Amino acid sequence: MPVSNSIKCFSFFEIVGFQQVLPLLVQPLRIRIFAAQYQQAMDLEEKSKAQKEAEKNRKLLEDLRSKDAEVVMRALNRTEKEGDHRAIPAMIDAMLNHPETKVDAKVRLLLTQLKTTRSIEPLIAAINDPRTKPVRPLLVSAFWESGLDVNEYLLLFVSLATRDSYLTCLECLTVIENMAPPLPETDLEEGLEIVKEALEAPDEKEDLLRSLQEVLQERVIEG
Repeated sequence: MPVSNSIKCFSFFEIVGFQQVLPLLVQPLRIRIFAAQYQQAMDLEEKSKAQKEAEKNRKLLEDLRSKDAEVVMRALNRTEKEGDHRAIPAMIDAMLNHPETKVDAKVRLLLTQLKTTRSIEPLIAAINDPRTKPVRPLLVSAFWESGLDVNEYLLLFVSLATRDSYLTCLECLTVIENMAPPLPETDLEEGLEIVKEALEAPDEKEDLLRSLQEVLQERVIEG
């Protein structure tokens, strides 16, 4: 049998011709090599793009934290065009570093234009940062002005309303009023307890806290 197979194979090459058969044997290998080289080139291109993007983002964040107001303004203009949620902490730092300036005004404007849900976590982190107390009402207002869905943070805003300034309380009330139903009943009940406890002590925010209490009660009734 082995001899017979060899003869058959040899006869086939004689009839067809080795030069004609060779491309048929080599072509699949060439395709595989080309595909591997193409994928390698694509991977290198993606890696290069990612490195360039990371460097551009690093430079943007560095400029936003600059002590030079003009450098910061240029960075804010770039942020408006090509920035994302990752720039929020640096933007807030810029506002704190340059209070009552055009930098401050620009950041305030940008904070009202946040539309992506990825902006929520950096803003939540910012309002919990003790350094942001002077601008906390503004940071809280960014949630409702940008139309961000923060229903899951109801208790955070209730708690903040009871323990922070009058203006922060006002903005928290507005955020809660703009929360779309339904809201978890357990959170509403717990929120009412927090407000009730806060009302037991004299507070300049009493009128706002009573309004908050009414809003929470209405939401409980609405279900």
